[in-house]
Amino acid sequence: MLKEKRSQMRNFYVLLMSIFLLNACMHVNVSGWASKTKTLLPAGNVCTNQNGGQVSINVSGRGKVTVTAQVMLGLKRHTSGEIDMMMVHIGASATDCTYNAPLEGYNQMGFSIPKDEPSWSASVVRLIPVTVSRTFTVDSAGSKTFYLNGRRVAGIGNGYIWESSMQAVYYPEM
Repeated sequence: MLKEKRSQMRNFYVLLMSIFLLNACMHVNVSGWASKTKTLLPAGNVCTNQNGGQVSINVSGRGKVTVTAQVMLGLKRHTSGEIDMMMVHIGASATDCTYNAPLEGYNQMGFSIPKDEPSWSASVVRLIPVTVSRTFTVDSAGSKTFYLNGRRVAGIGNGYIWESSMQAVYYPEM
């Protein structure tokens, strides 16, 4: 008798969760963007928006928006003895390169070339794929825009956001 009750409760719980998830999925909104525009990241740790690097999404009210970008970073020229480092960010503005990772997802990703790596010339481009994601809280309905930004943290080679794609997914508050 006890096993039968547990089984019934488990089935009821699965049914409730299925209804909740179906309801949540019916309200999800998705938007996307892609760019093949190469953007130079200037030296000096300056937060720079990728040319056209933004995605907008319409939201119906309070909730969360998770923005994900697949990015190809490029580095032309490396000098042995120097560290080259670039980072990309999902920002709330074209100059937002803040880093708040466990709170908002992995909103800063990048790569570095160690100083003991042999030198290579500007005719060689090393491409490095990275994925970056950030979750934002939205308080009101309307169009929300998020930005793909990058910065050169260290090095003397030319660093670029080579190409990218972004997606924004809205999850309404229940």
